[in-house]
Amino acid sequence: MATLTFTVKYPDGTPAPDAKVVVMDMWETKTYASATTDSNGKCSITLSPGDYMVHAEKSGYKPSYSTFYDFSTDMNVTLWLREIEKPSPPPPTPTPTPTPAPVPPAPTPTPTPTPSPAPTVKVSPFVIVGAIIAVIVILALFKK
Repeated sequence: MATLTFTVKYPDGTPAPDAKVVVMDMWETKTYASATTDSNGKCSITLSPGDYMVHAEKSGYKPSYSTFYDFSTDMNVTLWLREIEKPSPPPPTPTPTPTPAPVPPAPTPTPTPTPSPAPTVKVSPFVIVGAIIAVIVILALFKK
């Protein structure tokens, strides 16, 4: 037989009195022992050698879990309770704001004339091909 001595603590590190410590099998189907912590957050449980799942619980906190494989010697164990996440408060309800009086539209400025774009010249592809051939012929003549 060996003894597990537990210290259960709150998230801020202070001892958690009146927390329940439960020792179960690894599949959490059978409870072997349980104890309640004293004013210093401590309790002890004596067990036969074996594999155990232990959890500490206290109202208002998430339980703390620990596992022990091949447990056979006295041990001191600290279990930390975790704070339950509180749901976010709903967003504040918007307060209605009075609708302001309509503002008259600003006077429309006189449009300034914009210059017209330059005229575009359309060139036939045949003219472009002819110009390219002419340049090639001229370059060939200068080479000679």
